[in-house]
Amino acid sequence: MIKKFKPLWSFKIKQTESWLSEMSSRGYHLSKANLAAGVFYFEPGEPQNRIYRIASIPGKTGFLPQNLVDEGWQSVFYKGNWCILANTNPKEKIKSYPTREGLSRRNKIILIIMGGILFYQVFSKQAGKAVCKTGLQRDKDKNKRGWG
Repeated sequence: MIKKFKPLWSFKIKQTESWLSEMSSRGYHLSKANLAAGVFYFEPGEPQNRIYRIASIPGKTGFLPQNLVDEGWQSVFYKGNWCILANTNPKEKIKSYPTREGLSRRNKIILIIMGGILFYQVFSKQAGKAVCKTGLQRDKDKNKRGWG
């Protein structure tokens, strides 16, 4: 078993899917993953052309819609809302793909939260500096005038 570390993989979904397909074409097939830690585990085997898709399906753990099964999609890994699917059919023959809508929504929410935190950090420090500077300037002005 081979273990590979991919930090921030969930913000680069298409690149991660391509990487998984590339690993499969070199004979390393995804067997399990620790998605929270960004660790993927591969079993060596015969090289195969597999197309991977990562999806987030809230409340549907272990459930794969029939239209995806009919197109040749197989569940490789499920954990919580996350699922990684693989298809060995040629790309030209696949007409149905898992949706990335849940992933896009999740990433947008995370970016908004992180942006809000960054905005708060930047402007709360600037506001603090302005208050301190104003207070220091006031003290200097008092000393110039001979007060206090």
